[in-house]
Amino acid sequence: MTVSNYKKGRRFEYQVRKELEEMGLFCVRQAKSAFPDIIAVDVNCVWVVECKYNGYLSKSEKEALWELYARYGVIPIFASKKKGQARPNYRLAPLPECLQDETKKGEAGE
Repeated sequence: MTVSNYKKGRRFEYQVRKELEEMGLFCVRQAKSAFPDIIAVDVNCVWVVECKYNGYLSKSEKEALWELYARYGVIPIFASKKKGQARPNYRLAPLPECLQDETKKGEAGE
């Protein structure tokens, strides 16, 4: 029996939520593919986590995560998993191209 992409993604979100809870964070998983997938809170910060079983974060998702950072100061996290990998990778969400350009300008002293 083939497992749908939705079910794989949902299962991955549950795995990520469980790991974050084991790290001591309070987590809420949003149902029905809502954005972001998980909101995690500890004493000092709020993380917004987008989970991708396929490892691909679209341009619009990157922009939306960083918009949440700019607006609310939350930490945008991208959780991904490659085929055959037991545990998820967690990293700061990649900057969208529009912000990468601004960063490069600042580094060049313009």
